[in-house]
Amino acid sequence: MPIIEVDNVSKFFPLHRQSKIFLGRGGPIGRLLGKKNETFAAVSELTLEVEAGESVGLIGRNGSGKSTLLKLLAGVTLPSEGTVRVGGRVASLLELGAGFHPMLTGRENVYLNAGILGMRHAQVDKVIDSIIEFSGIGDFIDQTVDTYSSGMYVRIAFSVAVHVNPDIFLVDEVLAVGDEEFQRKCRTMIGSLREQGKTIVFVSHDLGTVHALCDRVVLLHHGKMISRGTPQTTIDYYLRQVGHEGGIHTMASGAVEALFSHGRITVFKDQKEITTAGGLCTQILVMGTYHESTSADWQIVDRTPTSCTAVGTMSRLPVTLHCTVWIDGGNICARWSWKQSQELSVEAVYANCFLPASYTRWYYGLEKGEFPVIQPDDLDWSIVVSPVTGCLTCTILAGDDVACPPVHVDWQDCPANVSLRLDNTNYLSNARVAHLVQRIPSTGSPLPAGEYAIGTLTITPGYSRAALDAFLQAYRESQTIVMNGYDLILEHGAVQIFSGKTPITQSIHFQTQMLVAGLWNVSQTLKWSRPQATGRGIGALGESLRFPYHQEWELWQEADGCHFRCTLIALEPLETDEYNIAIGLAGGYDHWETPHETGTFTEFVPGLEEWKHLNRDYKPGATLAAWGVDLPRIGLKLLSQELEFHPTVINTGFTQSARVLQFIRTPGRQSHLEFNPGRHLLGEFVLTVEPPHEQ
Repeated sequence: MPIIEVDNVSKFFPLHRQSKIFLGRGGPIGRLLGKKNETFAAVSELTLEVEAGESVGLIGRNGSGKSTLLKLLAGVTLPSEGTVRVGGRVASLLELGAGFHPMLTGRENVYLNAGILGMRHAQVDKVIDSIIEFSGIGDFIDQTVDTYSSGMYVRIAFSVAVHVNPDIFLVDEVLAVGDEEFQRKCRTMIGSLREQGKTIVFVSHDLGTVHALCDRVVLLHHGKMISRGTPQTTIDYYLRQVGHEGGIHTMASGAVEALFSHGRITVFKDQKEITTAGGLCTQILVMGTYHESTSADWQIVDRTPTSCTAVGTMSRLPVTLHCTVWIDGGNICARWSWKQSQELSVEAVYANCFLPASYTRWYYGLEKGEFPVIQPDDLDWSIVVSPVTGCLTCTILAGDDVACPPVHVDWQDCPANVSLRLDNTNYLSNARVAHLVQRIPSTGSPLPAGEYAIGTLTITPGYSRAALDAFLQAYRESQTIVMNGYDLILEHGAVQIFSGKTPITQSIHFQTQMLVAGLWNVSQTLKWSRPQATGRGIGALGESLRFPYHQEWELWQEADGCHFRCTLIALEPLETDEYNIAIGLAGGYDHWETPHETGTFTEFVPGLEEWKHLNRDYKPGATLAAWGVDLPRIGLKLLSQELEFHPTVINTGFTQSARVLQFIRTPGRQSHLEFNPGRHLLGEFVLTVEPPHEQ
């Protein structure tokens, strides 16, 4: 038997005309003159059943009857027509501060509010500490509530409501009043009540939260129920049929469709949604607070059947967001930017692509893996794949038994200080996220007024396996030099050496380091362009995000080995204390050689993390080598003889367990190595890899 039954219910309210109340319809003079009252049907002929343990969301435009229906269920108001039957204890959170006495303390109001909800004083005594702790009010609990902010009101009201052990929990939009941390806490608690089998009826304009928390969604329009079903079906219907207003536009081309709705883009393939309720959206972090693109007031300023341009004005920031969406063949593209009208302390900007948890595998650069299963106790987001500097492309695939097309994500036209990582959300949202992060460098001053780019996203739903294989192969070949059967792969400021799928390098791989102003600048931390063909090999350009210089790398193969040339491009006068070129090798290497001495690598000691130089002679030299049983001999030779380097051999700490061959260039008797604006050769080397049987 349903725990909630609403049978053909209507609720009418009289329409008052301000100053016309006395003389017009509904006023005493109007009644004497026989004028009829005007009424407004907030709810009209509505029938609804809710089973015990079910979570039902109510959505619709303002004035559609959502809050009125919730008040009917709570018994706050009676129906004009029809019947409402509700079984079990009901806890409701309908209006901010309802049931609170302003002259009583927060603690006294807890007892008052809990009593209204049916709890005895002794029962409240048992949970009062939990109520106060959950609310986070602290010492303010013994202050009168007339001194409380609206956020403090809702903290106590919600905390009381969830601790009265209700059978039915009615929640209105008041959760939007709390701060981000408390909203997350509330959503988690609602999820816990849901798992306990409580019945929940939830009203919200946040469709993502509704989708995450509700088993079923009811859409109201002018007091009538016009659609009901699964959350996604009803939300989709709402956006398409009811919500066609200034901030919504649908685009389609062939089997691909995109829906822009108030700062969120939903992606469809073959009429099935690919994204979750979070869709594609952005966030701006200012003074520790996240401001969502979905909270802005959006208007479509240009629209065609396959594109639209929208502008969103943020209510709490002097910021407008700009988004242009278009469909190009089977791709959906979105260009995001923001414009601020005054100085603003922006800390970071985020762009998210949410996909269902049915997507289980990922490819990111030259890496691949599986998403961990999202567990019920996962209350926060977790990083699945840490950002790889310069890599802004990934492919995400579903399990073999799930009919979800592969999705290819590619970001272009991004600022220097961005990275892409793959995340799991918390258990309630239950989604995978391709998460673009743009950190705004801290200069001690606010970001000046102006327009700033986030980037252009291309998302390809239905990326075929053949296209994926071709992309990965081309991606690998564009970064690879093959020498003596070994692959030398240039990626994001490092060269990795593989024998088939077995890595020869590890930890730092082949890299450069520069010591500038007492800080080490490692080549992997630069923002690198994608490797490109140079005519004789491959090359890439890396941009320092901290100091005014670039590094230009070029690799090409000749008869004597793989040549590596590193050029510094100084944008301003630059001083360095020293710099080095180094290669990190697998721990199995056991012998080393410099021009002045030879020796064996020592064992790694558990718990010892300091790096240790193994050679004793640091005179300048031009060669380094290492070898081991069943491992290729690695040689590094300096070709630019006009530059003086000191070869050294190093053991890393136990955690990294790598052998390091390193050429160091120091200023000698000078205080610094000085570089004027322009191009400067940092070094040219030849790298050799000889199979074990040739040693």
